[in-house]
Amino acid sequence: KLLACGVEKESEILVLSPYRAQCHIIERELAANKLSEVSVTTIVKSQGSEKDFVIISLVRSLPDSQIEHEPSRGWLSQKLGFVT
Repeated sequence: KLLACGVEKESEILVLSPYRAQCHIIERELAANKLSEVSVTTIVKSQGSEKDFVIISLVRSLPDSQIEHEPSRGWLSQKLGFVT
């Protein structure tokens, strides 16, 4: 949609996620939609880079069976990392 709104090149767009696995999924979906020039990287690896348009994806999912309804601090640290 950004390209339809006036962004001239895919290379102007950066997608950030704190999770490597999510970056791989996003890259695969972008390639399937012929948008392989959109940069996708983790927040940590992006330090110092500059793009005109940045999309931040913070989605994280686990199977329902692995989600603690009253999570301990250790669980939060392990499953959510620095986001918590």
